[in-house]
Amino acid sequence: MISIKKNAEPRLLTAYRLKPGAVYDGPDFTPVKDAIRRNLLEEQGYVCAYCMQRIHDHPLKTKIEHWHSQHSDLDYKMLLACCDGAQGQPPAMQHCDTSKGHNLLKNNPANLTDRVEEKIRYAHNGIVSSDDGLMQADLNTLNLNTPKLVRYRAGVCQAVYDSLSKDRNERTEKEIMEQIVRWQSKNETHQLRPFCGVALYVLRKRLRRAKVKPDLH
Repeated sequence: MISIKKNAEPRLLTAYRLKPGAVYDGPDFTPVKDAIRRNLLEEQGYVCAYCMQRIHDHPLKTKIEHWHSQHSDLDYKMLLACCDGAQGQPPAMQHCDTSKGHNLLKNNPANLTDRVEEKIRYAHNGIVSSDDGLMQADLNTLNLNTPKLVRYRAGVCQAVYDSLSKDRNERTEKEIMEQIVRWQSKNETHQLRPFCGVALYVLRKRLRRAKVKPDLH
């Protein structure tokens, strides 16, 4: 999970909300929903708001999640783009919005004051957890430790550890920062790398360690 900086809502949504009786998935809502999905994908870098898998501009593969059901369904600040969450699979394999269902979360990745990235840690084996009780409850609700997600995160952790290996010597602060910039930057098609939050956690942890050691390079 990474923090998401919200952009301005699509103009189609602004205009639609002014119509009398406007409701989510109401008459003529399809083009508005398409515009919302495209906007969410661009601001999230085409990764799921919760598990950080790659998501695509397809109505059957990417879900529009209403973070808090007590807010208006047309409140763009409360909307997130999510993966299909293994919909149709056994409950133990489901995750993200599919696992969440109608349960409420305490932490919103699109609310920067919730500081979700600071509350989460990733183990080398791919397990995600938190020392913050409310965040850990959210992780459980989202079921983010399914075997598939754990395996993907472990692969990213290992790839980053390998990238930090340099003839058995530690990378310099500058070299680590260069990797951080690459992982937190979107490409020319507005995409982040899948599971970027995992890589950034490992890199920032290594950067803190590098800052307290003398640079021997």
